[in-house]
Amino acid sequence: MEEAFSIDDGYLVIRRHVIRGPGGFNYYMETLDKDLNRTSFHDISKYVNEEEYDVEQFFAYNNKFYLLSSRIKEDVKTMYFYIQEVDIENGKLLERRVIYGQSYEGRSLALRHVIKRSPNRKRLLLYFYESVSEYNPFREWVKFSKRKDPDVISFASFDENLESIKIIDKKEMSISGSDYKVSGAEISDDGNIYMVGFRIPQEKDEKQSANIITLFDEDLQLNEINNQGIVFQHVRLTISRNNTILCAGYYYEDIKKDGGQGIISMKVDPQTGATSNYSSKLIGTELLKIGKSERKKKKLDKREDKGKDNKQHESLTLRYTIDHADGTTSLVGENFQIEVVTNYNASTGNWTTRTYYVYKDLFVTRLDSEGKILHTTKVPRYFKSSINYDNGFFACTRDNNVYLIFNDHRENAIDMSEKGVRAYTRKWKRSSLSIVKVDDQANRNRSILIDYKQKKFKKYRQQNFNSDFSSIGSEKGLFITYYGRKQFGYMLIHPK
Repeated sequence: MEEAFSIDDGYLVIRRHVIRGPGGFNYYMETLDKDLNRTSFHDISKYVNEEEYDVEQFFAYNNKFYLLSSRIKEDVKTMYFYIQEVDIENGKLLERRVIYGQSYEGRSLALRHVIKRSPNRKRLLLYFYESVSEYNPFREWVKFSKRKDPDVISFASFDENLESIKIIDKKEMSISGSDYKVSGAEISDDGNIYMVGFRIPQEKDEKQSANIITLFDEDLQLNEINNQGIVFQHVRLTISRNNTILCAGYYYEDIKKDGGQGIISMKVDPQTGATSNYSSKLIGTELLKIGKSERKKKKLDKREDKGKDNKQHESLTLRYTIDHADGTTSLVGENFQIEVVTNYNASTGNWTTRTYYVYKDLFVTRLDSEGKILHTTKVPRYFKSSINYDNGFFACTRDNNVYLIFNDHRENAIDMSEKGVRAYTRKWKRSSLSIVKVDDQANRNRSILIDYKQKKFKKYRQQNFNSDFSSIGSEKGLFITYYGRKQFGYMLIHPK
């Protein structure tokens, strides 16, 4: 684990190293100047690894840095969450303070958390849900018909100084006799909470009911979205810096299919939660042909000529919503699939099963400030792994452009073959760390950040295997990589 943050005169990096032999982790904190030279180094393990406390995450908020940790106290059957401020100058963590506690029955409790910041950093929201629940806000592709019980979510909101404003404990997502599952939550600068909720079907063939759920004080309010006959798949709320709220994502036309067939967007009234400016657009054949081989392009054309849908993006998952300085918003989706392969060995009589995570094409959609869909483009890519990285790329913005960074076959940035996009491989002669610029007119430019074929990069272990990419603000990034066991290298990326 590496976390990187921007500070006044450079960068702060917090790293976690595995302790070989006895197990556990050591934690180190170092500061770098703007030329990436080390200016300080501290071992903070003794502050982090206190007995019975679990590290949740380090995070930044309004130019300060914090550790979020948790602890279960079995004698009072409560799980507590704590924060500690990071003292950069002295290389230590300050005293822990409790910010939330949730009681439980039975043997134990497993809580997950999500941190959300308001657009102008006037509010911070921590919401908690039980990880044993079938629903997970990062796994929206779980079919709605399989969800039985309403979500129960706890909310803790804080001001710009991280002082507690309000705690809402174990809020059940039930309104007017109906139960709901929630796809994430967002908080506005004035502390209002907004969610997308889906009513749990009571009958087998019941139509999907999508809603904007608002939580202004203690009471839930509901505004049903007119989905005009389509079925929402992956949709999220996003609040821009001018406090415009959009609900956007992907939809499909048949509830029995798991495929996103198009893009959908609408504007949300911040006072009532009502939706307007409904906009939708199918992902057409010409877009799907980008990066395909000549044979596959002809196949797509034939299907279109026969009036058949080209469902080449069946697991399109919304990964990022990006707020641009010009008031527009970008959606970045990933065609993500899980493959399960079972083989039989006749000589041993044994069956083996392996799971593969396949990260395919990326789709970038631009919305205007009113939620209207302006354009969409596709970034062809293929990356298959037995390791689940949650997503296989990193996205950031600069000068109203979107930048996508991912592992790639080096030839894709040099000359896209008539055979289509080449699959990423870890073989150093064929691999690269690539960056794709998508401008505000949907033009794409693909280039190489690290060419592992070059001698100086041969020993570098590639991103997503033994290193991380961390965002520095919204307009630049610090790419952390390393070679060997203890030697680290840093790359600061200024997208152009």
